[in-house]
Amino acid sequence: MKKRRQLAESELTKTIQLANVEEEMLNALIQQVQEKELTVVQTIHSISEGLSSIESLKKQMLTIHAKTEADRILLSTLSSEIAAIESELNEVIDIDILETSNKLFK
Repeated sequence: MKKRRQLAESELTKTIQLANVEEEMLNALIQQVQEKELTVVQTIHSISEGLSSIESLKKQMLTIHAKTEADRILLSTLSSEIAAIESELNEVIDIDILETSNKLFK
């Protein structure tokens, strides 16, 4: 009877030791999962910041494009106005030359 009890206690001790080892292993796994979870959260945060930066750059590019288009239109308008002024000046110069020539040859 005593031997049986010692054997049972020995088995119980082994079972408790095994359970303790398994608990330590589970705790280690839980810690690894928590560390990986933190890494995932940090990665998601970094991706979110990256996407936010991309959106900001996209808005800046659209603004620059709009300004460039407005500048192109303005330059085109100015070119047309300069051409018109140049044409008027040429007419005035031609008229002045003609009038001066007429005065000289009279």
